[in-house]
Amino acid sequence: MMKPILLTALTAVLALLALWSAPQKDAAYQPTAEEIATAQAYLAEHLIPLPMAWEWHETQFGNKAHIRWGVSGPDDAPTLLYIPGYTNTIEMYTAFYDRWWKAGYRVAAADLPGQGGSVRRVAFPQRAWSSDFGDYGDAVAALVNDVRTKTKGPLILVGESFGGHAALRAAADHDLPLDALVLLVPALEVTAGDFPRALALGMTGTATSLGYGHRYAPGQGPWRLHWPVPSQEEYGCATRPDRVRLKEAFFVLNKDFHVGGPTHGWLAGLERSGKRLATDNTLSDISFPVRIIEAENDRIVLPGRFGPTCEKMRDCEVIPLPDTEHCLLFEADDRVAPIFTMVEGLIEEGAE
Repeated sequence: MMKPILLTALTAVLALLALWSAPQKDAAYQPTAEEIATAQAYLAEHLIPLPMAWEWHETQFGNKAHIRWGVSGPDDAPTLLYIPGYTNTIEMYTAFYDRWWKAGYRVAAADLPGQGGSVRRVAFPQRAWSSDFGDYGDAVAALVNDVRTKTKGPLILVGESFGGHAALRAAADHDLPLDALVLLVPALEVTAGDFPRALALGMTGTATSLGYGHRYAPGQGPWRLHWPVPSQEEYGCATRPDRVRLKEAFFVLNKDFHVGGPTHGWLAGLERSGKRLATDNTLSDISFPVRIIEAENDRIVLPGRFGPTCEKMRDCEVIPLPDTEHCLLFEADDRVAPIFTMVEGLIEEGAE
């Protein structure tokens, strides 16, 4: 008789914990004049412009939703299509595009729904756009098909973290016209920070089932400026946390691009989608090469979980990068150089 009572009590406790979180209004951060001046000066010195002749596009998907993307380079050259991770936008990774563009490749990048200039929730523009990760897969699939019509050479999709999850979900749910897929630390299963993972999952699941999936998860809320950038230990995402200043400065000057912390529903959706990718057999239909980059000291994505997912695909390899953390493109150049070498190899294979 005690067991049902204990379960009921535990559910009630989880429900109360799940409903506790940061303030629920999405008022945009109002920077001071000093912060604006500092951000302008920092970007003027450190932000590499988008490649010359950059063309902006929108791809429609679903119920009149859209995803923003851009492209530059010869249309008959190999194309690298990049999808950033959670909260990030096209403009924050210009150094990545610049390297490929100068090498003669065609480069493209997109904002996932809920980020950058893509579709957002009307009532809560800073919150994750959807808790159904199939929606993200549909958006990426529509994007890939659109980009494919505008390029003649090999097409390689590169997805980072949340972008990697969305890219793999697209490949699982759709027949993508790709020559290769590169997943940088794909967020298939994430840690829960200072919370025990089982408790955090219980909280998000309970809140979502009670109709509060749109609320921020505990400790999360609208975007706030964190400057100066904290120490490496406090930041916990890269060995070069100073590079995150690009993101902070960009958000200071572009309030419409702010993205807050994860919601209960988004986290619950990520967990459901990650489990599906790890357990069903849809990945076995992927015919193009897949490479998964694993950060040795990742504190955001659960370590050692890529192998079983990779084994489900015909041509997949997990490549560990030593002395790296989750935010790979904010790492020192020498630590992520193997990514560029690997991608160049895939381009050569696709061109054959």
